[in-house]
Amino acid sequence: MCYDAGMKALREIQKLRVINPDNHAPSVKILDGHVTLFKRADSKVWWSGFYFKRVHIRASTKTSDLEAAKSIARAWFFEQRVKLARGIAPTTRTKSFRYAADLALAQFRLDAEGGRLSKSYVNGIRKLLKPLCELIGDGDIAKVNQAAWT
Repeated sequence: MCYDAGMKALREIQKLRVINPDNHAPSVKILDGHVTLFKRADSKVWWSGFYFKRVHIRASTKTSDLEAAKSIARAWFFEQRVKLARGIAPTTRTKSFRYAADLALAQFRLDAEGGRLSKSYVNGIRKLLKPLCELIGDGDIAKVNQAAWT
């Protein structure tokens, strides 16, 4: 009963959507449909993406030329597949240890300027984070835990 009501509601919502084909961003499938090249509405460059375990992994090709984007996307896709096969999950810049460390250090500097922390404390934190960033760097911050050190 609930399923039927849900499906009916979904059909009604789909009827209300107006899709303008002129506003639809262009997309191209390559590698037997495994990779999609697409342009975002606010971007002139092609992006590539694929799904892995229900997660959309994507990156910019940094080019507006479609043929160059196809070549870049193929190479990027195979690099990502090798990483995934080795158990290395793709990370985004906002989830890397280096990004979090940079954010924390920027906040500590602001706190020092506001008089809430001493500059020597911030300098000590900076010295501590530098080798950690070299060691962990762009690794996923969610995987930095006690088990990673043993």
